[in-house]
Amino acid sequence: MKKLLILGILALVASFMIFAGGQEEKESVTLEFWTVYETDSELLKIMRKAADNLQERSNITVEIVSKGDSGFRELLTAAALSQSGPDLVFNWTGLSDIITGGRQGLQLPLNKNNLFTKEELSNLLLLDSCTDPETGDVYGTAFGNNYIAVAYNKKMMKQAGIDTDKFPAKWTYEEFLDVCEKLKAAGIAPFGFANKEGVFAHWWHSFSFPTYMDKITEVIPYYNEKPIYNDVFESFASNWKAFYNAGYYVEGGNTISINDLWGQFTAEKCAIIPLFPALYSIYVKALGEENVGIMEWPSMGGNGALAMQNPIFGDAIGITNWTKHPEECALFIKELVFNKDIVREFVAQGLFPVNKQFKVSDFDIPGAELKDFAANHDNMATYPEGHAFWTREYSSAIEKFCNSMLLGQITPSQYAAEIEAVLK
Repeated sequence: MKKLLILGILALVASFMIFAGGQEEKESVTLEFWTVYETDSELLKIMRKAADNLQERSNITVEIVSKGDSGFRELLTAAALSQSGPDLVFNWTGLSDIITGGRQGLQLPLNKNNLFTKEELSNLLLLDSCTDPETGDVYGTAFGNNYIAVAYNKKMMKQAGIDTDKFPAKWTYEEFLDVCEKLKAAGIAPFGFANKEGVFAHWWHSFSFPTYMDKITEVIPYYNEKPIYNDVFESFASNWKAFYNAGYYVEGGNTISINDLWGQFTAEKCAIIPLFPALYSIYVKALGEENVGIMEWPSMGGNGALAMQNPIFGDAIGITNWTKHPEECALFIKELVFNKDIVREFVAQGLFPVNKQFKVSDFDIPGAELKDFAANHDNMATYPEGHAFWTREYSSAIEKFCNSMLLGQITPSQYAAEIEAVLK
């Protein structure tokens, strides 16, 4: 009897060990995530921390593969065509990237197959820039809010007799031109300019073109279907040339590399410069916090309702259409956007929270002006910018012809025709 009892206990222990071992030895899952970030990028290091967190709680391993920015869109297109590749992909929010990628079969909708609940999605900012307006499919989410704004030199503004205390949250185009004219009259170059490679032109195109529209849905066909050569584009190009002709850019900016753009502001060669969150500390370090002001990107010439909204983009992530592990992929994305410790690290690198449950005041953002701007920015009406559209579709034409148009070597009509010719 005693022997039977011992054998029974041993069998019970063995059963428990098998069960426990089964739990521990549950089939592991390895996910591959393609990103543009370089291997030593701080943002990629934060993603690795998120992957480590997930692995500690589960048998899910996320291998983060740095592909670099050059040719990345072509890689995504090839993956969509072949329906093979990684389980997760970096993408940019906006009509021309993550939505287009979803329509091409690159990413799975997060709002289907129980990947994200309605409540989880309702807590995310920038979701409209990842949502197909025709189907309602949500093809990914931003993991960071990367706003587009301008920084201005308060000292230089004062030298030009401009009262910065009376600045609105966002200039109309007329107000923007008035400020530029006063700066120029005081012998101060109003706006930075570095267009050697045409990169600055991509921004100008994507931030200006939608201002002629009332709704973002009116912009979508221009990003996907309609030829660019039309009255709207010609009007935009003419406005841009008029801005250039008026002398509101740093002189000689056509031959200056985009990498040298930020130095124009820190060296006080201009009074206004584009601002992204990660650049703020660079500007403050050079000029002092008391001399750096921030405001929304100015309206850029159109009279549509979008003219008084703000272009915005975010770094996004999507689940590929062919992955065998969509639920595990969703868990990694949630680690990026819902884990406050991970979000805090993103904030430190200039990517603000996309989770509405996190307030900007929850995080240590350097500089009172930046902190106030970030808090107010969440209430600003926005539209997803099309920088990636211009970069992907028309980069060669823009690089070849935009400076020629500004210098008067070709007309805005000819510039528009050259851009459209790329489609043929």
